[in-house]
Amino acid sequence: MNMVQITTLILTTLLLAPLTACATARADAAAHSYSPAVPRAADFQVTVNGLAVDVCDANPAGAFADQPPKLPFPADPGAFAGFDFTGEAVVIVTFSNRIENIEVRPKRLGIVPQVEGNRATFRLSGPMKFGVEINGQIGRPLMIFAHAPEAQAPQPGEPGVKVYSGGALPAAEKFTTLFFPPGIHDLGPQLIEGWTNKTIYLAAGAWVKGGFTLRNCTQVVVCGRGVIERPNRAAPEVQNNALWFVKCCDCTAADVTVINHISGWTVLSVNSTNVQIRGVKVFSYSGGGDGIDVSGSENVTLDGCFVCTQDDGTALKSGRRLSNGRPLKNITVQNGTQWFSGLDVGFELWTETVENITVRNMDFVRPLPNGDAGNNVNIWRGVLKVNNCDHATVKNVRFEDIRIESPISNYLLSARIFRSYASVLPHKPGCIEDVTFRNIAVSGVETLPPSLFGGFGPDHLVQNVRVENLTHNGQPVRNPDLFKVNKFATNIILVVHGAEPIQLLPKKATGGPSKPAGPRSAPSAKKSAKTKPAARTDGVVPSWLTEVPADAHALENLFPGGDSSALKPFKVIFQNGKSSGASRFPDAWWAHPWDKKASCEISLGAAPDTQEPAFQLVNTSDTPALMFYTRKTNPIRLSAGRTYALTFDFLTVGAAEARLTVSLDGCEHHLRLKSDGQWQTKRIGLKPEGEGKLQLCFQNGATGAENALFLKRIAVFDVGTAHEVPHKNDRSVTHP
Repeated sequence: MNMVQITTLILTTLLLAPLTACATARADAAAHSYSPAVPRAADFQVTVNGLAVDVCDANPAGAFADQPPKLPFPADPGAFAGFDFTGEAVVIVTFSNRIENIEVRPKRLGIVPQVEGNRATFRLSGPMKFGVEINGQIGRPLMIFAHAPEAQAPQPGEPGVKVYSGGALPAAEKFTTLFFPPGIHDLGPQLIEGWTNKTIYLAAGAWVKGGFTLRNCTQVVVCGRGVIERPNRAAPEVQNNALWFVKCCDCTAADVTVINHISGWTVLSVNSTNVQIRGVKVFSYSGGGDGIDVSGSENVTLDGCFVCTQDDGTALKSGRRLSNGRPLKNITVQNGTQWFSGLDVGFELWTETVENITVRNMDFVRPLPNGDAGNNVNIWRGVLKVNNCDHATVKNVRFEDIRIESPISNYLLSARIFRSYASVLPHKPGCIEDVTFRNIAVSGVETLPPSLFGGFGPDHLVQNVRVENLTHNGQPVRNPDLFKVNKFATNIILVVHGAEPIQLLPKKATGGPSKPAGPRSAPSAKKSAKTKPAARTDGVVPSWLTEVPADAHALENLFPGGDSSALKPFKVIFQNGKSSGASRFPDAWWAHPWDKKASCEISLGAAPDTQEPAFQLVNTSDTPALMFYTRKTNPIRLSAGRTYALTFDFLTVGAAEARLTVSLDGCEHHLRLKSDGQWQTKRIGLKPEGEGKLQLCFQNGATGAENALFLKRIAVFDVGTAHEVPHKNDRSVTHP
């Protein structure tokens, strides 16, 4: 070898060394790449170990079709990026603007990015799923899914592997594994009946537009790093579901990403046994678009899932329509993350038995109240909830080792029995017993949301509830006033390490403190005639909503004061966040659309047929957004121990639907009514247990100018005295 050859060899080695090192780094990571037809997020770019990673919008089809997000901050469905790696991953996120501040959640991961200009650098030592909030844009997080390489992933050409190439699904006898390769597959909704020992595999980069409803299947696995996108389109031949297991046994969903565009549950196990849902990622922002639901099933495990939804992130239930009395037993939810949502055992529990529910090692990031940001916030939207709205006996429920970051929810913990919109009628209440909340850490908020515990009656108790080691920003929670308990909740215990357990009791009229735990005597049947009834503060829905007989006395449908002459016609138009004519509202009422982009109208004029004054509610855009409600600043006050009646006449034209929310001290009940073009009268009995503030909210559930809702003769009566309830000395314009 001469000098020229030696020199050439040295120079070549020096030049290739950095390229070889770069290639080694690239060999340690594999980005999930998608078809160019999948819309990318314009505000984020991501690389891992030098490789570009596709950043996809969680809402690639455009706006969510069913309802816009009802979040108390500007929101756009987030974006996500995924990759596989071994060793260490160096992740660089480039934002569209300079990064002023950045939050990485869940915070327990301890990820501290290095920020320079518009770039943030992370170093990951193992697989994890997390979200990044930049410059306070909490409504548009970037989700990063860092995986370990797949073990024994199927490959085309292997025995039993059938590559999907379009059209209808192949016959089951022709394959063991159905392989969806990278690319877009316009599959549509699929009903899969009776498969056994099959695998549906979505390779990284596969994007399936459609969904899978598996029914009566055994040992079927849906897995891979690909995406299932439930489209916004009708599917009359099968249910338009994303990923459902119906009457299945020994089935599994693993690692796939599921995107839901329209109202309806996204991932579901219903009437099934031995179902595993592992590492699944879910995006769903539509109203009613739950993340993962389990209904009437046994031996189900949700492990390591990542759910981002504004409705229920996880709901464990047994509804009459789907499960028809099947028990809900032996359910475990663990090692996962939920964004914007809480976890609910209930509401629908139309079964005899709900037992052995375990929720552990979970992160809940920014759980929301799940109502809109205006007047109609739903109070049951806490974080960790047991809501029994039917006749089930719920027992042995454990929440342990839970971290809750920056909750925006109305309530924190709850175990309650009440009637709701989901209750099967006639309502038969159940029981709740043996519930434990252990090692619950709340951070990121100055004020801790309260917790609720309440039964329905002496035979329908919530009992034996323990709250152990609840902390707020690292400090033990010792204040019993943060727990609202009604008289049908017994043996509710707050345990603080190193201190005597505290038995939480209903608040007295004088506001006396809770007592140390010990034997609890039955409530006294005697009350002093001079004692003022205690104000209702526990937030639990009481049994104050009942049908009032049509022949009950003092139910004349009158304007307050019996005079309608003071009511002046008006019309208010809402369009693009602006309104005209709002100054002419009656003093006790107000209206606005919960979607500022929606167009709608409300007016007071002559009612069809009768020519009496009536409110008319119309949604002129494609969103049923208009809310018409009594002002919070001018509530109707009711007294404890008395019986009242709410009455109103309504007329629905075309597809219109009257939706009414009745709220008493924050406790809500929802009604949906249609009159099919004929005036009807609705009477609702009200029996508050404490002095309460009554609020009403009416909505028209249909869109289009031809679908109008008319309301008249809205009044509240004290049934015992046959007089209307006074309303801030202004009874002439309060309730037309």
